[in-house]
Amino acid sequence: MQPLYLSSDQLYLRAMIAGDAALAAAWFPGAFPVNGDQASRWLREQHDTSPWDGPPHTWLAVVERPTDTTDAERNGAEAVVGGVRMSHPRGRTTDVKIRIAPSIEPVAADQLQADVMRLVVPWARDELEAMVVTVAIGSDQPVSIAVAQELGMLQAARLRDHLARPGRRADLLWYQALNADRRVPEVVLTTGALTLVPSGPEIGGAHEGASDA
Repeated sequence: MQPLYLSSDQLYLRAMIAGDAALAAAWFPGAFPVNGDQASRWLREQHDTSPWDGPPHTWLAVVERPTDTTDAERNGAEAVVGGVRMSHPRGRTTDVKIRIAPSIEPVAADQLQADVMRLVVPWARDELEAMVVTVAIGSDQPVSIAVAQELGMLQAARLRDHLARPGRRADLLWYQALNADRRVPEVVLTTGALTLVPSGPEIGGAHEGASDA
């Protein structure tokens, strides 16, 4: 249940399981909380796809590793602290939405989101070979912004006062990781056959035309 390529010393990402329905408050992407039955039904619907068609979204649970080995052995339960939604993970562009449990205070939530970004952005860009990986970050999340820059991501857009915070608002920033090694073959018609000719890198933003508001 712990893919090595999606694991760090602080946390790991794994596929959603039926038992996660009881922990929906930590990962459910909606603005309003849902109960266990609703979350269970929602999970089934999200994974009810044709075997020939990949799902439009990939959902992952964010599991924090215990800091105390004794507590981990005594409790024996995973600490699900959030979730990740990857839109069209096999497409040319992938949007990554990270949700950290609202019960976690903002500074710790920022650190957790940054740790998730260190795992999921290189995986989507380098392993899944997405051409553009977009992650939404709040302007009041300095650790996540620093990690985005560390990963070579560029700020593509700013939505001013888009995020509601207790007693204030924050800007929403779109950061994008571009895959310079992604090449799209060109189709050239020759006599009696089609020939694929490698072209140069094709880079395009997931939100073309977006600019600072």
